Amino acid sequence: MNAPRPCPKCGAPLPSDALDGHCPRCLIEVAWRPEPMPPPDTTNFSDSPAPAVRRFGDYALLGEIARGGMGVVYRARQCSLNRLVAVKMLLAGEFASPEFVRRFRREAEAAAGLQHPNIVAVYEVGEHGGQQFFSMELVEGKNLAEHIREQPLPARRAATWLKAIAEAVHYAHERGLLHRDLKPSNVLIDALDAPRITDFGLAKWLAPDAGDSIPDTGSVSAESRIRTSSLQPPASSIQDLTRTGQAFGSPTYMSPEQAAGKHSALGPPSDVYSLGAILYQMLTGRPPFQGETLHQILLQVQGADPVAPQLLNPSVPADLQTICLKGLEKEPAKRFQSAAELAEELGRFLRNEPIRARPVGPEEKLWRWCARNPKLAGALGALAAALVVGVSGILWQWQRAEDLATAEHAQRERAEQSEFTTRLNLYAADMMAASQAIERGDLGLGRRLLEAFVVPPSGGALVSEDQPHPDRLKAGLQTDLRGWEWRYLWARSQGEQLATLRGHTWIVMSAAFSPDGRQLATGSQDSTVKLWNPATQQLIASIQAHTGAVWNVSFTPEGDALVTSGSDGKVKFWNLETREVTATFDGQQMMLAATNSLMAVAAVNPHFWDPEGGIALWDWRSRRKLREFPDRAKSFALSADGTLLAVTGKKPGVRIWHAASGELLRTLPADVQTWSLNFSPDLRHLTAAARGKVLVWDLTSSNAPVELPHTLGVWSAKFSPDGRYVVTAASDRGVRLWDGRSFQLQRVLRGHTDEAWCTAFAPDGQTLASGGKDTTVLLWSLSLSKSDQPLPHARWPRPLFSPDGKRVVTSARANEQDHSTVWEVAGRSAVAVLTNSLILGFSPDGTCLLRRARDKAALEWVSPERQTIERTVELSGAQHAWPFEFVGFSHDYQAGFGIGADGAILVFDTTSGNTLGRLAGPRPPIYSAVLGSGAHWLAVSIDRENPVRLFEVPSGREVSLSGHRDYVSGLAFSLDGSLLASASVDATIKLWEIPAGRELATLRGHVEEATDVAFSPDGKTLASLGTQHSIKFWNVATRREVMSLLFPEAAFRLGFSPDGRHLAFTLGRRTTEAAQILTAPTLDELRQ
Repeated sequence: MNAPRPCPKCGAPLPSDALDGHCPRCLIEVAWRPEPMPPPDTTNFSDSPAPAVRRFGDYALLGEIARGGMGVVYRARQCSLNRLVAVKMLLAGEFASPEFVRRFRREAEAAAGLQHPNIVAVYEVGEHGGQQFFSMELVEGKNLAEHIREQPLPARRAATWLKAIAEAVHYAHERGLLHRDLKPSNVLIDALDAPRITDFGLAKWLAPDAGDSIPDTGSVSAESRIRTSSLQPPASSIQDLTRTGQAFGSPTYMSPEQAAGKHSALGPPSDVYSLGAILYQMLTGRPPFQGETLHQILLQVQGADPVAPQLLNPSVPADLQTICLKGLEKEPAKRFQSAAELAEELGRFLRNEPIRARPVGPEEKLWRWCARNPKLAGALGALAAALVVGVSGILWQWQRAEDLATAEHAQRERAEQSEFTTRLNLYAADMMAASQAIERGDLGLGRRLLEAFVVPPSGGALVSEDQPHPDRLKAGLQTDLRGWEWRYLWARSQGEQLATLRGHTWIVMSAAFSPDGRQLATGSQDSTVKLWNPATQQLIASIQAHTGAVWNVSFTPEGDALVTSGSDGKVKFWNLETREVTATFDGQQMMLAATNSLMAVAAVNPHFWDPEGGIALWDWRSRRKLREFPDRAKSFALSADGTLLAVTGKKPGVRIWHAASGELLRTLPADVQTWSLNFSPDLRHLTAAARGKVLVWDLTSSNAPVELPHTLGVWSAKFSPDGRYVVTAASDRGVRLWDGRSFQLQRVLRGHTDEAWCTAFAPDGQTLASGGKDTTVLLWSLSLSKSDQPLPHARWPRPLFSPDGKRVVTSARANEQDHSTVWEVAGRSAVAVLTNSLILGFSPDGTCLLRRARDKAALEWVSPERQTIERTVELSGAQHAWPFEFVGFSHDYQAGFGIGADGAILVFDTTSGNTLGRLAGPRPPIYSAVLGSGAHWLAVSIDRENPVRLFEVPSGREVSLSGHRDYVSGLAFSLDGSLLASASVDATIKLWEIPAGRELATLRGHVEEATDVAFSPDGKTLASLGTQHSIKFWNVATRREVMSLLFPEAAFRLGFSPDGRHLAFTLGRRTTEAAQILTAPTLDELRQ
C-alpha cells in the first residue's frame, strides 16, 4: 500500500478523497478568511495578471469584467456570429494544473446542456493556444444579493422571482443535474427583470451512471467544503461568473444533509432547501441563520429553527411565510419534494388561491420541542412510568412539566414583547427623522421612512400594489403602529404643488409667464426651451434654443415674441407661432423692461465671474445699442419701467445706474457677493440673493438691508407683480414666500426633490412656477385653499368639535357680548352665526348646540340652522339659576360638569339633566378641568402645592396627583379613560395611570411652559402645546417625541376631532386670534 500524500500547506496526511490536494483543516481555514485560497499547485503557474488580449480565437475581447485568483471573465464579441458574449478563461492559462482544468471544464459542461430562459446559457467550450475557455450569454444587471442588500423585497416580487428560479432548477433536475450552490449571489437579474441562475461549479449528476464529467467531491465534512470567492470584481452584472476552481459550498444556504456531509442523502429536496433560504432572505433581508463563526452557522443549519419571517418583517403574508418555512424543513421528506412543487405553490399564492402547505401545528411543535429538549422529554417519559409507582409521583412530574411549559411560554412572551418594543422605538425614531426630512424639503427620504410602517389591511394596498397585505394582523408584532402624525406626514410628503411638469432632462434655469398668463416658458441646461399651457399642464412646444445652457427666458411686453439667452453667447427673439428666430444679439444674459422696448444685455455667464463682462442697453425693436455702462457684471436687474439698472459683480455691493443717462446714482453696501437682483414693482426695494440669505434694500433710505435667512445658498429672489410677496428658490429644495412689506416668512412650499433654482409669477400673482435641479417645473397656488384657511375670531376654552368631527364651533367676545360661529370643517364655511350666545358644546347626537339658559339652571339645545331652541334640559342638582363658573363635557357629550364659586362640583347627564354625582371640589380659580369617558373620573388643576386632584364619580373619592413643580394648565384623558396627561408651567408633561393615580412617565421637550395636551382618539398620539410657538407630538407607547411643528405666533388650547382627522388650536394674539385646523387624512382616504 502506498503511503498517503502529505498536505502541501501543513504536511498532514491527506485522505483519499482530499479536495484540491489539501486537508480539510486547511480548506476550512482558507474558506473562513477573506483572502482567496491559493491554488493547490503553486509551481505550475503565476498569479500575475493576464496579458492584455485584443483577439482570442473567434472572439474580440472588449474589456475585462472581473478577475479573481483563479479565473477571469471578459466582455467579448463573437466575430463569426457578431454577438456580445462573456468569455471565461483560467487565469493561469496553459500553466493550469490538470485538476484546475478538469474543474473548469466541469463547470462549463454542467451548464452547456441546459437551455432554459432562467439559466445563463453556455455557447462554446474549448481551448485556444493552450488556454481553456468557455463563452456564455452576457447578462446585464445586478445579482440578487445586490438587490436585497439594502432592504427586503416586496412579497409579490420575491414570490415571482423565486417561482421562476424554482422552475429553472426543476428543469436542471429533470436533466439529472443537482446545483448544490444556490444562493442570491448566483442569481443574476437581467434587463427584463428576470432571474438567471449561474455558477454550476458544484453541480452533481443525480444518475449513478452519469460518468465522470462532473464528479462528486467525496464524503468530506461540510466545513471542508465551505468556500469563499477568490474574486473581488466590481459590483457588476456578471461578478459570479468568475468563480472557477471553487467547489466547497455556502453554509447559510446549504441543506442540513449537505452540512452534515451526507452525500448519499443529497437530492432535489437539497436544492429546494437552498431555494427556501433564498426566499427567506428576499423577504427579511438576512439569511435564515447567522453566527460569529462557521461552526455556529453549521450547528444552526442542522439543529435550530429559523426565526419566523413575520417577526423580522411584519408585512410578509402568512401564506408566503408558510411556503418559505416548509422549504426550510430539516428533514428532506417534509420539504417540497421537487422544485416544481415549490413553484406551483408560489403560483397559487400569486393567483390568490389557497395554498396546500400548512403551518406547523402545536403537536408538531411539541414533538420538535421534545427533540430539542431530550432531557425534559425523558423526564416526561419517566412520569408515564411512574404511574405504576403512585399518584404522588405522577402529580409531581406533571407539575414539573407545567412549570417548565409556563417558563417557556413566559420566555417566548418576553421575546415577543422585546421585538415589539424595539419596533415601537424604531417607529418613534423614524417618525422624528421623517418629520425633519420633510421640514427641510427632502420629501423622498420622508416617504421612504414612512413607507417602512405600512401594514395594508385586507382588500387593498396603501403605498404599492406590489406589496401584499398579511392575511391577518398578528397581535403585537403586526399591530399597525401608525398614529395621527404618520398620516399627517404622509400627506405632507406628497408635496403641495398643483401640478408637476416633466420634460426637461437637466436643470431648469429660468421660467416666465406670458403677459396674458396663457403660456409658461422654461429654459434648461439641456439647451431647450419648453412652452406649456399652465391651465391644462400640457406641453405646447419644445424648442432647441441654444447650443449650450439656456440662462434666461422672457416674453416681450405685448406677448408677441419669446426672448432667450444662453451660454453660446446669443440672445434670440422667437416668433411664437412659427418658433423661428427673428433677431439675434450678442450676450449671455438679458432682461427686458416690462413696459417698453428696452433690454439690458450682459456678455457674462450668470454663475461664473467674468472680468470682461460688460453691460449694454438696447432698444430691441429698432435693434439700436443705446448705451454701454462702465461696469462689470455677474448679475444685473432692469426695473420694470426701464429707468434703473442694478449691477453686482466681483466686488461686494450693488451699483444703481440711471438707465437713460448712464449716471451712477448710488452704491448699496454688502459684505457678501450677491446675484439674482430684482426691483420691486414700485421701485422702492431691491432684492439680491447670497449664500445663506437674501438682502432687501429700501431704496428710499440709507438703512442697512433686511436679511431673509436661509439654511443654504439662494439661487433666485424676486417680487410678485403686485409686490405682495418676495419668493426665493434655494438649494435646500424649498421655495419660500415672504411678505413683501414686513419681509416675514409666510410659507415654505415643499415639492422639489433637489435644489430649487428659479421662479416665475403669473400676471395675476396667484400662481407661481418653480424649476430646479430635479428637472421638473412645479406649479403652485398662492391662494390658501379653504381647507388651509384659519377660522377667524376664535377664543374658545377648548376646540368644540361635533361628535362626528364634521363641524366645529368658534366663539369670540365683542362689545361685551359673546358670539359663536358654527363651521363645516371640510369647506371652512360658516353654517350659522349665533349672536349673544356662548356655545358650550354639542348634543350627543350632534344635531344641536348646547348653551346655558338665561333664567334657570338648564341647558338649551339649539338648532344651528334654524337657531331655535329645540329642547331645554333642566339640571336637577343645581340650586341656583346658573351656579357654574367652569363648565365642561366628556368626549361624547353624554355627560357634563360644572364647578361653582364655592368649589361644589355637579356632574350631570346631558340628555336628561339627572345628577350623576355631587363632589366637594376646590374653590376657583380653576386652571383646567376635564371629565373622562363614562363620567367615572374628573380631574381638576388648581394651585402649585397640589396641582392635580382626581375625583371619582359619584363616590367623591379624591386622589391627589403630585409631581409637578408648578401649576398645571392643561389636562386630558385618553378615550378609554386609562391615562391622564397633565401639562405644566414647569415645562413638563406627565402621564398618570387611572384609577391608581400612579405616575407613569415625564415627557420633556418644551423649553418653557407646557400649556395644553390632547390625546388622539386612537390613543396612540399625545399632542402638547408650549409657549415657544410649538406643538409637539408624542408616541404614547414609547413616551418619545415623534414630531414637532413650529408656528410664527403663540398657540393656545388644542384638541382632536372625535373622528381622528383634525387637530384644532387657537393661534395669534388676543385681538387677532384664529382657529387653525390641521388635517391628517384617514388611511381609507389615503388608499383612494
